[in-house]
Order: sequence, then C-alpha cells, then structure tokens
Amino acid sequence: MKDHALWYGSAAISPEGPIAAGSCGTWTLTYTVGRYGMDNGGRIRVLFRYAWDGGTPQTVDPAADNYVTATTTNPNARATVSFLPKGGRRPWLPCLQLEIKDDSLAEGDQVTVVFGDTSGASRGHVAQTFVESDFRWLTEVECFETGSWVELERSPVTPIVAAAPARLVALAPSEALTGEPFSLAAKCEDAYGNPTSLFADKVEVALERLAPGGVYEDGDTEAEATFAEADCGIVRLDGLTLSQPGTYRFRLAAADGSVRAAVSNPIAVLEQPISDGLRHYWGDLHAQFNNALGTGSVEEGFRYARDAGAVSFVGHQPNDFQFSQAGWDEIRETAKRMHEPGRFIPFVGYEWSGTTPAGGDRNVHFLGDDGDLHRSSHWHIADKSDEESDRYPLDDLFREFAGRSDVLIVPHIGGRRCDITRYHDPELEPAVEICSCHGRFEWLLHEALDNGYTVGVIGGSDDHTGRPGAAYATSHSFGTRGGLAGIYARELTREGIFAALRDRHTYATTGERMRLLVTTADGRLMGDAWVGGPTPSIRVQAAGTKPLASIDIMRNHDLAFSHSLFEAKHFRRDRVRLEWGGARLKGRGRHTDWSGKATIVGGTIGRATAYAFDHPKQGIASVDGQRIAWTSTTSGDHDGVILDLENAGPGTTIHFQTALIDEKFTLEQLQEGPIRRECGGVGQYALFGLHPVVPGPLAIDFTWQDPEPQPGRNAYWVRVVQEDGETAWSSPLYYKP
Repeated sequence: MKDHALWYGSAAISPEGPIAAGSCGTWTLTYTVGRYGMDNGGRIRVLFRYAWDGGTPQTVDPAADNYVTATTTNPNARATVSFLPKGGRRPWLPCLQLEIKDDSLAEGDQVTVVFGDTSGASRGHVAQTFVESDFRWLTEVECFETGSWVELERSPVTPIVAAAPARLVALAPSEALTGEPFSLAAKCEDAYGNPTSLFADKVEVALERLAPGGVYEDGDTEAEATFAEADCGIVRLDGLTLSQPGTYRFRLAAADGSVRAAVSNPIAVLEQPISDGLRHYWGDLHAQFNNALGTGSVEEGFRYARDAGAVSFVGHQPNDFQFSQAGWDEIRETAKRMHEPGRFIPFVGYEWSGTTPAGGDRNVHFLGDDGDLHRSSHWHIADKSDEESDRYPLDDLFREFAGRSDVLIVPHIGGRRCDITRYHDPELEPAVEICSCHGRFEWLLHEALDNGYTVGVIGGSDDHTGRPGAAYATSHSFGTRGGLAGIYARELTREGIFAALRDRHTYATTGERMRLLVTTADGRLMGDAWVGGPTPSIRVQAAGTKPLASIDIMRNHDLAFSHSLFEAKHFRRDRVRLEWGGARLKGRGRHTDWSGKATIVGGTIGRATAYAFDHPKQGIASVDGQRIAWTSTTSGDHDGVILDLENAGPGTTIHFQTALIDEKFTLEQLQEGPIRRECGGVGQYALFGLHPVVPGPLAIDFTWQDPEPQPGRNAYWVRVVQEDGETAWSSPLYYKP
C-alpha cells in the first residue's frame, strides 16, 4: 500500500495551540505537495463542519475581518481563493477552495493559506463560537483536475476551548417538595454560552422568595460554591432543601464581582405533588453529534446535557441517511451505559429524514436500549447491504411501527419540514415540536388543530454544537436558542417519560426554564381530552425567569382571553417598542431579513434597548439622536427595540423602514392602541406600541372560564411571553361540550 502522505502530501496548522471560542486571530495552514504533484488547474480545499459559525473567509477587503490570502513557493504558480458555503459534502459543507493556476506544483512545493491575514490592517479571522475538542481543518486535494478528491490522511486538529468568563448561570428544578433534597447546577459561561474552566472563584448563593408584592431575600438557605479549574465551569450543589411552600429562586454572585451575577429559574415548592403524583422534569429530546451532522461524541453530548444542560432526559437524533451502523451502535452503547433512572434518562433514536412530500423530518424514539433502525434512505451511507430495511415514504414507517408501545415519533421542522397535513399517526405521534434552534413554529400546532388532531407540544434544541439542554443561536441555520420540553411525569424513568408524552402532559419553551401549569378545577391537566360536562374552569400558573409581559389563552388558534398584567398608568407615550417577527416560509430558507432603521421626527432617542435578539451577531447596529439602525433576521421568532424618547410630544413621528414595510406613525396614534401590520409569509408582522415603564410580575396564578365555548371541539392552550421575548406554550386542553 502506498504511503498516503508521501504521494498526496500533508498539511499543518500554525499555531497549533487551543483556540478560544469567538476569538480573533491568524492561523496559517501549509500544504506540502506530495509525489503526485499538483497539476495546473488542480485544487485544494479546507472544509468545516455544517454547524461551524466561524467568520466567512473573504478576499475583497484586506482591512476587514476574515481576510484570507494564499501563496505558493513556485513563483510561476498562483493560488486563487473562493469560499463555497455548500462546496463540500455532508457533514463537511462549508469549503475554502484554492485552485492552482499558470503553472504546476512539484513534490515538496508548498501552498500557504493565511486565515486572518493582518497585513492590510484586518483584525484577523473570527473563530467559531462553540467548544469542540477535535476541531479539524479537514483538507482534501484534487491533484489532476479530474474532479476526484482525496482526503489527507492527517488533517490538522486544533481544539476550540471556552473563552474568558463572562456570566454565571443557575439551573434549578422547577418544582420541589418541602423537605425533599434537590440539586442546583451553578455554571460560569463565556460570552457564547460555553462553560469555562478559566473561572476559579467563590460564588455566594442566596435564596429569594417571590411574592405578589415583589422579591424578598430569605435568609434560611445560604450556600457557597467554589469553582476550580478542574470543574470546567460547572459546580453541582446537592442536598438543598426548602421547608416552606412558595415560589423561590437562587441568586448567584461571584465574590470578586468579576462576572455577571445570575438568578435561577423559579422553583415552586409544594407540600405534595400535583394530581396523580406527577412531578416536573426538563428535557431535550433532539440533538445531533459528530456521528452525523453535529459536533462532539455521543458521550460528550450526553454528559453536557446531564451536567451543563442540567436536564433530566435527552435524545440523540442523527439524520438517518448519514450515520453508519457504527454510529447506531455508539448511540445504543452510550445510552445504555449512561442510563441512570431517577437522575438521567438518555433515549435511543434517530431522525427519519425523508423529503417533505414523503412526510418530512420525524424524530423516532425507542423505549429500550435497542431499536429497529428503518432509515428513509441510505443516500449518504457507503454500506448499502441493509438497504432493504429502509421505510419510505413515511406511511411505510408508520406501518412498520403500528401497534407498538415502545416507539414514539415527534414531527420536526428543520431543513426538511414535516408535513402533518398528509402524514400523521395519532398512536405514534402524541406531540409536535414547535421550537428549536431552527426557529419557532407555532403554526405547526395550528395545522394539527385545523386537521382535528389531538397532540401535545414540546420544544427541542436540534443542537449541532454539542450543547443539548442549553443550546444557543450560532448562525442563520441555527438562528434562535434551542427549545426545551417541560413534562409532568409520575417518575423519572423511560417508562415515566413515555407515559407523560403519550398523555400530552407537556409544554414547550424557547430555552428558558419558565414554569407553566395549566389545569382545570375538576383536576384535568394540559393535554387531557374529554367530552361532556360543564365548561372547564381553567387555572394558569406561570412563573418566569424574567418578568412576564403577556399571557394569552387561545381557543383552537384564535385568541380567547388575554390576562391583563398592566394598567393604563404603566404606559407613557415617550417609551415605545418596535417589534417584528415571523418567517418567510415554512421550509428551509425561512429566515426573514428585518434589518432596517427608524427615524424620529420631533423628538430624540435618549436610550435604545435591544429586545429579544437571539443571534449574537445581530442587534442594534447604530443609534444617534434621531435614528436607530439594526441587523435582524427572524425564523418564526421576534426581535425588536425599545426606545426611550426625549423632547417628544403627541405629534412626534416615527418612520419605520425595512425591506418588508415602510410606515410612519405618531405617538398620538400609539396612545390609541398598538399598530399591527401583517407582512405576508408565515406570520410575518410588524407591531408598534407603547412599552410599560414598570416590569410585569415574575409569577401569576389566575382562573378563567370561557363564556362562549364553541359547539365543537375547544382546544384551550396558553402562550406566555416574558419581557425578554422568551416564550412558553402549553399543550391544549381538549374539551367538547
């Protein structure tokens, strides 16, 4: 067998040391030509994983970020550079390609590629923002202008590590019983959401009680967490107890004040479980790792979910047409080994990835340590010896699993959106996923209800960055935070989670651990369905990680009741919110570009605050006395800005300009009520209104009864929005008179 490096060449990267996530620097990749040489017209390419969110290489502006240059040691040969977002092959799609022109290269010649060339005053190249233990500069060569590529035997590897400490995070259970021990996960993250080992300090932990009148310190429970480098930014405080019922949260602050303090999600402390002994658990049933399109091993991902994500259950859903039998074995072995009933529940599964006309993406979950792998296709799998096990279209998969109680399927909106109008199995599909890193898809619940389905809702991350349970927006493809599933189950076991999903005792959030419980006076819980009896008296209990901004009860897909959180005196005409949202379409490429500006005439902008932006590279771009500009894309979510105006009067005019809408309005018009404009697409809208000058409550508990239920089925579901735009949706209560 030929010596691979001798004939095809080799590549090296400098510097070789770890790269801090999101950092800006210069990295030089040197390719040494092998014995075959490199023909005039031959090519070299450096590929990155699909989820990579590093700076886009460019060759146009030497003073701008991500400037790339390439040279050869042959003075007669030059290397042209181009960046192809989809120039490679899954999972290595983004591609920097070099073509040798004017002359050939001989054995021993070198091609030098400088990522972040600073010779023209560029700051350098921006690294990806998430941690990866084995980040590869995957290098391939096409030496003879044949179109046949060969991967080098050893591509350079440089780990991506967390950046400087920026903030504390506290993750608590959303429910606990009086006197029952529970755990609090304390984290220190960098600016991009990666737990960082660079934080080594003491953190003071104080308890606060939430009450209708405000937040009060509770001196009964105080603790201290000490972070060391070996903790990798995560400390678990076990054995905490609370003796009195109520709603609480923990406050974390670094002793030296070096990082931003944090408060935990709210904890409802109960004297006994809610009806039927149900307990609350958080989970993320949807993530991918490096045996498919994501990053990190299955074990790394599961450990992150358990320790850093602090979720109780997790699923791994690789695209079925990509991962091999070895990848399937890895999932099953790792899930079996890390399964710990009562603490951490990993599920075996995969993402059935047929095209939308054939059913679209579905997440398949198995109850046991094993499972029957029936792919949609072997499209990207070299070994096709078991091709006969494929099931396509989706109806074939439904028939395969018909009558089985150890399989659940969840429709998903990703690249290939699911189609539930043509494909749905009520026994196998008890819930739909309505938010993920791909966006927010409330319309999927609308479709289910319009078709008469009885389903619950969950959130999931579909994280590809090795961070299930705590996934952050990274790129246009993953433009929002990863969602979470809140469930009420009788026990933390695989059987308990499956039963809760089948009973639809679930809700979805956009990633924040908002507590939401929707019940009826006669003991029914969100997800329940029944016929006959009196109109239900619906009780909504909600507690946010930030003050609540709105709570709506929907009937089918119409607004039935909006619970008032503010009074007229809480609004002033000089505080305005400009909001926009929605998606261009339901499938891939759904992102709507809302980048634009607003101009103030007859007043000035005293302060501008970004509202609900998910993507780290988006937000307010510039602001001065009369004008504010922003960069924004939405994919079913919403963004906005809050303006505190000065020297403003009733006639002050705001001119809002984006590619979708150009509108002028006065503050006098806003005092009469919000102005909403529908902008086509999938729920695209712009909303202009006054913003309250006081925060909403952190927790709310109210009861409502529909004065005019419809004669047919009434699906009552609740949408809760925080002041930061984070959202929770309950599964519907299905009532038919």
